Amino acid sequence: IPLPTQTFSAPFTLNFGGKTIRLFRLEPTSHAEDLIAMHFVEDRTLFVTDLIAVKGIGFFDFSNQSFPQMIETIRRLQRIDYGHLVDSHGPLGTKADGDVFLHYLLDLRAGVQKAINNGDTLETTQHAVRLENYRNLGLYDQWLGTNIEGAYRALKVSANSGPKPPEANAGGPADHDASDPEQAQARTRALAVFCSAC
Repeated sequence: IPLPTQTFSAPFTLNFGGKTIRLFRLEPTSHAEDLIAMHFVEDRTLFVTDLIAVKGIGFFDFSNQSFPQMIETIRRLQRIDYGHLVDSHGPLGTKADGDVFLHYLLDLRAGVQKAINNGDTLETTQHAVRLENYRNLGLYDQWLGTNIEGAYRALKVSANSGPKPPEANAGGPADHDASDPEQAQARTRALAVFCSAC
């Protein structure tokens, strides 16, 4: 595989075949340091890898994301002038779908934060935070509980210790007990649902 001849960390613009393509890094909000979003300016199309779900709720428990930071990244991406939204696993969408997903995350964060402030356990929070306005989104029944779990863990860590360094993102794999068979089975079932939906 040839090595890249050009790299970037700040937003970067390519001109290709008479088209303008703006590139943005998504790290540290996503599960890999080299994921990018691409804005095809003339076509008013935004391609976002593994960050915005079109017509669906968040990925499992956000264990591959830095939950609080991903909200701010999506908020910044939504300031871009685009009409068409392409994610890496779901159907094609529009900017309105990006807005719906952002509002879902904001409402999820608000509901979970309120529960944490009340001293609620994770289990109580999962029963109390229902987000019924988003019931029509894909994988709502299968993943709402795990979305709440991921948000709860990330916000608790954030509240207890402040921002974590990139190598120890809140809600990351270290927050899960790999030896817990129930947790392992739940993750396997959720991933099977996800893969069958792709």
